[in-house]
Amino acid sequence: MARADIRRLRRKVAVFTKRVETRVAQTMVRDGARRFEGEVRPRVPVDEGQLLQSIRARAGFLGRRSDEVGPAPPGAAAQAVVTGAPHAGHVEFGTSKMSARPFMRPAYDVAGDPIRQEMERRGVRMIEQAAT
Repeated sequence: MARADIRRLRRKVAVFTKRVETRVAQTMVRDGARRFEGEVRPRVPVDEGQLLQSIRARAGFLGRRSDEVGPAPPGAAAQAVVTGAPHAGHVEFGTSKMSARPFMRPAYDVAGDPIRQEMERRGVRMIEQAAT
């Protein structure tokens, strides 16, 4: 095999590897965010309404404010579980007139590590499948 052929093959392998890594990361993060959304919803202290209906797993990255989600950079694996309800922070953290009724943090405390571990296991399986 000529040097030029070897270089071309190395480039193709590098491109394939990057595509697999990107696909695996995007799938892992998307599925993890959806699972976390499923952990948050039952903890919302109301049975219906704007707060409960506004909880979503969204592609993007967190901005400066806790309710701000912007576009993800091209090829980025970024997800956030957000709420669009303007009073979500008041419910989560409380106010001077209302005690806190947290729902996001307790979901993370209970499910964060198990979700992260499942994402890692799933990523390993996906990489192993791509290699065969």
